[in-house]
Amino acid sequence: MGLIVSKKYLYPTLLASLILGGFIVFGAQYFRNEHELVASQTRIIALLEGLRYREAWLDLKLHGTKLIQRNGPLASRVFRLANDLHQANIVLGSTPIDKDQGEWDLQRVLLQLEGPQWQDQLEYAMVLARQHKNQQGQIYESLVRGSLARKNTKDAHQWVIAWKQLEGDIRCDLAEASLHEFTGQGEEALESLQKRALSLAPPSPEIEARAGALFFNMNKPGQAVWHLTKSLELLPDQPDWQLTLAKSMDLLGQSEQALALLEKIIAINSKNMEVVAERGRQLLLAGQASQAIPDLAKVLENDPGNVDAAEHLQRALFEMGEEAKAKQWAKKIEKMRTDQRRLNAIFQMLLPLRPEDPDLMTEAAGIFLRAGQPKSALVWAKKALGIDPNHSVANSLLAGYYEATGNPGLAAIHKKIAPTKGAQK
Repeated sequence: MGLIVSKKYLYPTLLASLILGGFIVFGAQYFRNEHELVASQTRIIALLEGLRYREAWLDLKLHGTKLIQRNGPLASRVFRLANDLHQANIVLGSTPIDKDQGEWDLQRVLLQLEGPQWQDQLEYAMVLARQHKNQQGQIYESLVRGSLARKNTKDAHQWVIAWKQLEGDIRCDLAEASLHEFTGQGEEALESLQKRALSLAPPSPEIEARAGALFFNMNKPGQAVWHLTKSLELLPDQPDWQLTLAKSMDLLGQSEQALALLEKIIAINSKNMEVVAERGRQLLLAGQASQAIPDLAKVLENDPGNVDAAEHLQRALFEMGEEAKAKQWAKKIEKMRTDQRRLNAIFQMLLPLRPEDPDLMTEAAGIFLRAGQPKSALVWAKKALGIDPNHSVANSLLAGYYEATGNPGLAAIHKKIAPTKGAQK
């Protein structure tokens, strides 16, 4: 005989059943989400330990805010190692959980060691290194990365030597490789990777890609193709690795495969100008000047200071019989080369001797602006005004820039500022 529920209790019973069902569904979803977060966090930690930083970064991007909220220090570490210092800093700006305060403090110190105020944290970092041996590797890693970011190879070498005195850390091999690579010592960089990093199990795709890039730069395309192919098998669809692979294939005479790979990258992102430029170059070398011209022109529209693209365009125009245009580009190229030589002289010879010279800074800003690099131009024009707020050329440059980019308010401010006599050119 079935259970009979009177009308008096029917609706309350149904409501209770719905509420209970809702709690069960909510609980199941909550535990599923928790399981996914814990699994993702475990995977990211394993990826970092396996020196697979790019995969960790991609995994973090996939899970987004929830994982960042759950483990801010881990998220910050991933962003920092993926060279996204801005995002790492944003993550560390949130409020730490009490039990993780020590890890939050460590990641803040590491981030500052890689930035311009690194010396403010150096003494504290060394104290941490002495007190917590398990943190020494991360601290030395940040010191080397920060030194190379500041182009200070002397300090980077000093930290690598100090790091080597500790128990063998494979990350020290990578830091040493970065230092050799930075100073143009490709063979030595490869030797550092070959000590242990290239024998990892499972292999690290980005270390394989680094080896491939080193072999390419050493004009050994066969070895480059082998390592880059392996890296892309492990982690597909990485456009920077694919680009180097396409260049290596081209050196081996595999032009059709190289062009097909470039087409694949551009199909996903047609705004990748580095890849568009390489396709234009390879089309030109393959005797397809007419097809190369649109690519090279597009690159120069986005990057007016690209000397390589300009030279390839000039050659393509000449091959197509457009001699007048080719001659015009030859004159432009000479001006671009002159600008580049002057920029090298400013940064390598003059500014080190006159580090507070606003005229040099403004001249560099003007060259950057002509070369289609407005961010660099703004940096150096503002540095000049930091030294001499009334510098006529710097103010004129900024006024013109802000006017052209639709910011008349800022343009007017710079137009009003009276120049100093010494700033006139």
